[in-house]
Amino acid sequence: AKEIEFSYAEGKVNGNNSIGGLAGENSGTIENAYAVVSVSGNSNIGGLVGCHSGTVKNCYSVGNVSTEYSSYGGLIGYRSGTVISSYYSKNKSGCEDTDKGIPLSNLQMKDEASFEDWDFTEVWGIYNSINGGFPFLQAMFSEYEEEDSDFWYSVKESKKGYAFVNQKMGIFYSASPDCQVEYKVEYIGSDGKSKVSTVPAE
Repeated sequence: AKEIEFSYAEGKVNGNNSIGGLAGENSGTIENAYAVVSVSGNSNIGGLVGCHSGTVKNCYSVGNVSTEYSSYGGLIGYRSGTVISSYYSKNKSGCEDTDKGIPLSNLQMKDEASFEDWDFTEVWGIYNSINGGFPFLQAMFSEYEEEDSDFWYSVKESKKGYAFVNQKMGIFYSASPDCQVEYKVEYIGSDGKSKVSTVPAE
């Protein structure tokens, strides 16, 4: 690969040598990209890149990495290039190498604070019901911007709590004046079944 940016891959890939979830070999730049891919092969096997001699910046991978041979890694299989602020799931990959990407737990991978120097204002988003809770590229959801303004990712995540019957509850939010907001409240009814009500914000 010469240059890959704002890209992602999902699925499974299997091969012999230099196999990666997004690119087999990289001698250029991969930036703001990710792979949710199960990868298997013989040598130079990586969750994002198999054989890396370029630059990988602000990327991550989530997926099993499987090989019976050497030279493999959660993010990169073989590295001779530069890796900047890039991560992989040690739970999903089964790897714990630290010289070719930073291993994080699944919980850490779903926390914005784990990703050093990433742009979560214009480039990345993180939300528990999108992409399995892992970071996603905002450009993937550009078709929703006109309808929902930017409130959907400002909330960050669902809020959960407990209340007594007839207890008054207050919810505070910040949104632009032309952004219409609705809350979905899930509760247990008198029949013991879970119910959902949609409440318009006033």
